[in-house]
Amino acid sequence: MYTRQTNIGMERGTCEWLPKHPRYCRWHSQDQGILWILGNPGAGKSTVMKFISQHARSKNLEDSDLILSFFFNDRGVPLERETSGLLRTLLHQLLSEETDPMTETSKIFQKRCTSQGFCGKDWGWTEKELRELLESTILMVPLTRKVLIFIDGLDEAGETAARSLVRYFRRLSEKSAASGAKLCICFASRPYPIVGHRSDEESTIVVHQENTLDIQTYLRNELQPSQIGEALALRLQKLISEAANGMFQWVSSVTTLALERYFNGDDEVTITKVITNLPGELAHSYRNILRMTTDEDLDQCFKLFQWVCFCLRPLSFAELRYVLALEDHLLCLSGSGCVSGPCFSKDEDQAKKKLTNLSKGLIELSVGSNGNPAQHKTLVRFVHPSVKEYILKGGLNDIQPLGLASVIGQAHFQLSSFCLRFIALHECEIAQEDYAKLMKDGSDLLEYSSKYWFIHAEKAKQEGVYRGDLNDILTEETVTRLIAIGAIVKPWSMTWFKYRSIVFNILKASGMTRNFDSQLPRPGKLVKESDNLEKKPLSRSITVVISLLSLIV
Repeated sequence: MYTRQTNIGMERGTCEWLPKHPRYCRWHSQDQGILWILGNPGAGKSTVMKFISQHARSKNLEDSDLILSFFFNDRGVPLERETSGLLRTLLHQLLSEETDPMTETSKIFQKRCTSQGFCGKDWGWTEKELRELLESTILMVPLTRKVLIFIDGLDEAGETAARSLVRYFRRLSEKSAASGAKLCICFASRPYPIVGHRSDEESTIVVHQENTLDIQTYLRNELQPSQIGEALALRLQKLISEAANGMFQWVSSVTTLALERYFNGDDEVTITKVITNLPGELAHSYRNILRMTTDEDLDQCFKLFQWVCFCLRPLSFAELRYVLALEDHLLCLSGSGCVSGPCFSKDEDQAKKKLTNLSKGLIELSVGSNGNPAQHKTLVRFVHPSVKEYILKGGLNDIQPLGLASVIGQAHFQLSSFCLRFIALHECEIAQEDYAKLMKDGSDLLEYSSKYWFIHAEKAKQEGVYRGDLNDILTEETVTRLIAIGAIVKPWSMTWFKYRSIVFNILKASGMTRNFDSQLPRPGKLVKESDNLEKKPLSRSITVVISLLSLIV
């Protein structure tokens, strides 16, 4: 029952920030309350929980507090994974410390044995009975003693069980407060599944946002100058620390690999390359996390990871909400139609929960710039570069099998197709001055689509992914809109263009020369760098048309 807790190692000098954290101090000083310790996979939540439970015991010199703990272990025996194991363990610890409730519990136990036979053979405790027994036992603890409960790995109990436990302990906390009993509960969990911590942000400590000093301490302890030289030790400590992003497991893995390579005779350049590679155990962890995705969420989960991994600039949260609301083939006729549809999360908090649910905590929000340094927005990104490495090395196949075709090529084709279909929405047919207002107001997805669709298409072709159904997307209407948008967005900085005859022949192959013929550059005449391109929106845009048409004609 204590395998997980026993096997957790603690690095000397780490976790010492937690007992001093204001939110922990406030929780510990109260008679009732729930504290959440959250962290991304590999951030070190279990290590923090082992430290803080031991710290609480070490400070409990007069045994005034009853300190209970349980560490869920999804790789352990059934009782380490199940709610009944948690309840049994807490009851055992509680009754071992407090004698008064022991008498009442013994009476119940003896009565059951007399009437039903041997426990474990003829009868067993049900979960309902264990819940009631733990509740009554805690409420019988003298009011002079506080009960502190530390529960680690709550997410490993399963989403349904975890939420049920949170509801149970909330009710128990309320009953304790009403009776005057003292009960403080500390949960540790990944951000996903969302089991109740969203409503307790003021009582939440996020490990991967607080463990920078722990990581630096660990690196100093492991990469010692006496072993590998002072200069290399300092450079590796800095490199790994800056790339860690709170992922203690990643730090541990790459540090071990770096030392192995050093003692095997590799130079600093080779060791640096090792640090940028994805450790195998993290890939296994990510794979297990994504297997939690339900069948109904698979399509949107796949689309989410595809966009975050292969987009050509960071997406804002607003853009991503629009992307997830649109069907693969953009069957709705307008953007407003998509926004009013069932897939669009109108409430921002609900949209954030949806992001966490779909990504299983592997994608997060951060403030930054997605192209304009003067503007900071809420951007979507992976919690660590190792997640992107995992996706690039086949992680999308763990969500939905893609067959033998290039994962990268298929992803870029899908993004290119999405961009063109988004541009082709009926509501995009508005005046040029309205486009300018749209851009100023921050409709960045339209800007992204018009700027990058052809780059995605070219990357798909480079990967050997070619599909003729792009012909159905690049209609005359879409080209007209591309030209109108291009006049405002100015996404292309070309200084020369192909001859009119080449352009004409390519457009002719798709039957789209009728409306553009008079605007094309004359045969034999090149658009020079000195030309006033501001007055030639079609000339500026036609090169982009060529780029995609060359893929499909």
